Amino acid sequence: MNVSKVCKKSELCAVGMGESRILAQASATSNIAKIFETKVDSTFNSTLSNDGESTDSSARESITESTSMALEGVEHPLFYEDDQYYYALGKVSKRKMALRFKSSLDKIDDEIKGLVKETHTGAISKVGSLLKEREILAARYSFLTGFQVKAPVSYGEFLKRKKAATQGIIVHLFVDEPKPKKIQSYLGDKLSSAGFSITKGKVWKKESTHLLTGKLRSQKEFLKVKGFEKYRFILTLDAQNRRRVKTGSMSVEAIETGRSYEQAYGKALGVLTSAIENQLHKISFKRN
Repeated sequence: MNVSKVCKKSELCAVGMGESRILAQASATSNIAKIFETKVDSTFNSTLSNDGESTDSSARESITESTSMALEGVEHPLFYEDDQYYYALGKVSKRKMALRFKSSLDKIDDEIKGLVKETHTGAISKVGSLLKEREILAARYSFLTGFQVKAPVSYGEFLKRKKAATQGIIVHLFVDEPKPKKIQSYLGDKLSSAGFSITKGKVWKKESTHLLTGKLRSQKEFLKVKGFEKYRFILTLDAQNRRRVKTGSMSVEAIETGRSYEQAYGKALGVLTSAIENQLHKISFKRN
């Protein structure tokens, strides 16, 4: 199948292969999505690696969702089959895809504009995640249209603001939870990536300027299914400075079932860490 003869310059095309027509169509659509990953995303991901950064899971999920929406208009006008496989051509209008990416960019820009006005350091993690997501979507939009969409704040400027906002702030972290303290470890990684220095333990270290404490509670709930148990997990986080002034709090919960507490807890961890990632900007570490 000669793609160049049936694909216009205004379209993005790819061929897929499968053991049925449906599988060949799905493969063609997936291969269109891979064009972005191989030709567009690699440059920014390399920049992130050089800065010791990475794209957050919530950003990756949002990018995948935006791309899936943009691919809804994919058509499969041509098929071919041999003795073993089906082959399908997938094509989509670059303009239609670009409009959907632009819609996602506008929403992100509105959120960034609101967050960059905040002076507290709790917004840093959220802005960083949004900018990483935005850079990749903007690169995809530019790839399709040839036009650049300027961000409310550049990633380089954000890194400078992050350094200025976190300089001299040391957060002491302690989460009351079962070992091996996966939530505490996750929070430590998130705070470190946001630029904060971290200390840990039950005792508040003297050099620390702020305290972030958490408590994970679990409640067994009724479940009329033999062999399974149901639990509600509630995580609360509170931040304060050396003067014992509260500087932020958040509460998240997850309800999961499993054959044991450990299995239910393992499933809940993913929900809780995802909620932390989305709400961590509520926690502030202001200078005294």
